[in-house]
Amino acid sequence: MLDKTVPFGAVIMVKCDASSYPRFTLPDGYTLLHYTPGREREWAKIMASVGEAESEEAGLELFYRTFSDHPELLGSRNLFVADTSGRAVATASLWEGGLFGVPLPRVHWVACMPGHQGKGLVKALLSSMLDMHNKLALGKVIYLTTQTWSYRAIGLYKKFGFEPYLGPKPASWTVHCKKALSEELDLAYTEENRRAWAIIDGKIAEYEAKREN
Repeated sequence: MLDKTVPFGAVIMVKCDASSYPRFTLPDGYTLLHYTPGREREWAKIMASVGEAESEEAGLELFYRTFSDHPELLGSRNLFVADTSGRAVATASLWEGGLFGVPLPRVHWVACMPGHQGKGLVKALLSSMLDMHNKLALGKVIYLTTQTWSYRAIGLYKKFGFEPYLGPKPASWTVHCKKALSEELDLAYTEENRRAWAIIDGKIAEYEAKREN
């Protein structure tokens, strides 16, 4: 679940060598499925369950808004994990993003229903995403966007080799600050990014300390 008690901040993580990552498989009782027409409603349910969408209907709107640019890729780039009943309980996608001004692959909309978290499903999905990325020969660089609310997931992304992006403001990044000059926008982005990563690092340290006790 998202921890919305934490101040919100959006961040970017980049992996510069997509060929190196841990390999995880699904535990018994779970299977990996590709998208087929109709699974968008299951996707919406997953997003609503973790707080990424306010309702299933809002989740459906999010699905269509996110994937309508390349619907022909859904069958090969959108994965689900199903439980023994065949119900989808987790999902992730390998999509194309233009955040840095050029098309780059991104891991997109990773989520797992609360009742199935902590079982290694997301680890297996991330391994599958990177397997897919390399099979399609999409290059060495891959990125994802996330947020301070997802600091638990960020700890996992780091274990897969994704690192905080601390560079200049990407070409297509929206800064939540009304400034007129580009120099001021760049400064605002740098300040927001530094603040967000300080929050994330602090919450990860706090979370890991609790797990050790």
